[in-house]
Amino acid sequence: MAMINQVHDTGRAITGLDSKSDVLWREVQRLKDSGNPDAVAAVEQWAFETRSQADNLQSELEEVTQRWESLKKELGETRGTLSNSREKLSEAQGQLANS
Repeated sequence: MAMINQVHDTGRAITGLDSKSDVLWREVQRLKDSGNPDAVAAVEQWAFETRSQADNLQSELEEVTQRWESLKKELGETRGTLSNSREKLSEAQGQLANS
């Protein structure tokens, strides 16, 4: 369950960073229009860092999602094996009781 929460939280963080990045790029354009090169450079750097962070989180989210899917599959297989083992144990106990 913790992995599901991590995926959800990472997704929300990415969405927030995407929104922040969009706002920053609009601010860059506004500053370019006003002619303040120092402010433009600072906001462009900030926007670049935000976009980079969002991209890294997106990659992490994809990796975690793949791992989660793999673990779900493994859990299903393990449950099947456990069920089969329980059936064999029950049969063995029945045979033992009948002998």
